[in-house]
Amino acid sequence: MTEKIIEIRTMITDNIRYLDYSDYERRLQMIEMRGRLLELRYNHNHDEKGRFCSGGGGGRMSSFSDKRLYSNGGANPNKSIDNSNKNDIIKSEIANLGIKGKINIPANNINIDNLSFDNQHINSERNHNIDLKKAKNYIKEAKVSITRWNGQFENYYSEHGATYVDLLNNKIRTSFSSNEYDTKTKEMMKVIKKYGK
Repeated sequence: MTEKIIEIRTMITDNIRYLDYSDYERRLQMIEMRGRLLELRYNHNHDEKGRFCSGGGGGRMSSFSDKRLYSNGGANPNKSIDNSNKNDIIKSEIANLGIKGKINIPANNINIDNLSFDNQHINSERNHNIDLKKAKNYIKEAKVSITRWNGQFENYYSEHGATYVDLLNNKIRTSFSSNEYDTKTKEMMKVIKKYGK
C-alpha cells in the first residue's frame, strides 16, 4: 500500500514538474492525482496519513472536504446508515408489498388518554376480544403507523396487534391481535423486524 502511495506521489510531482502544462491543465492533473491518492489512502484499514491501523482510527478524513468517498455518505466507513435512511429503506420495502397509505416510522404520536373505544364494532360485530387497555397498548408499542383516508385514520401496528384510530372522532375504530394479521401485514412486520425496529 505504501509503495502505491509513493508511486502516485511520484507521478504527481513528475507530471506537474516536468511536463509543459498550462496552469489550468496542471491544476486538473493535480486534482485527479490527489483523488487517486485519497481513494487509496482513506479506507477503513488506514488512518488519515495512509498508515495501516486497526480499530476506530481508520477512515478519518478531517482535512478532506469531499465526504462522498464512501457509500454511507460519510468519512467513516464504519459508521452505520443513519436512521432516516434506514427508515426510508423500510418504507420502500413496505410500499412494495402493496400496503397503501402514508407509512410513518416511527409511528405517529397521539394522545391516547382521551380516545373512546368502539366496543360494539370491535367485539360484538368482529369478535376480536380486545379491551381498551390492550388497544391502547398496541398504539404504545407500535413500530409503524399508516395514515389513511386523507389523514382521517391512523393505523398502528405492533408485534402483538394493531389498532385503527379515527382521528376526526378521537375513537379507536378497531383493534385486533397479531394472530389476525393478513399476509401483507405479516410481511410488513417481517420487514420491520429485519431492520431492527
